[in-house]
Amino acid sequence: MKDIKIIVATHKNYKMPKDNMYIPLHVGAENKKDLGYTKDCVGENISDKNPNYCELTGLYWAWKNLKNDYIGLVHYRRHFSMSNKRMKEEEIKFSSILSSKEINNVLENANVI
Repeated sequence: MKDIKIIVATHKNYKMPKDNMYIPLHVGAENKKDLGYTKDCVGENISDKNPNYCELTGLYWAWKNLKNDYIGLVHYRRHFSMSNKRMKEEEIKFSSILSSKEINNVLENANVI
C-alpha cells in the first residue's frame, strides 16, 4: 500500500470522508474561528494569502508539511470517485467517494491521477 493523504480543503464545517487517507484542512484559517480541523496556518504556510490563492494555500501547506508518497487535494463538496454517475443525494454521494484501496489499485498503473 502506498502512503497517500488527500487534503479536503474547507472553510466551514461539513461532512467529511471517513477514510483515514483524507485530512480535513481548514484553509485560510489564520485569525479565523476554529472549526476543529487541521489548520493551514500551522507549520510552513501561506494561510494569510488565502483571499488571493483559495484552496492553493492548503496545497502549499500539504507540500511543505506532509511527508507522504502521494498527496492530493479535493474541495469539501467535490470528491474523487470511481463511479461515472452524477450523484446528488449526500448519502449516495458519500458512499462512492474514492477509497484508499481504490486509489492504491489505480496507482499500480499510474504515477499521477
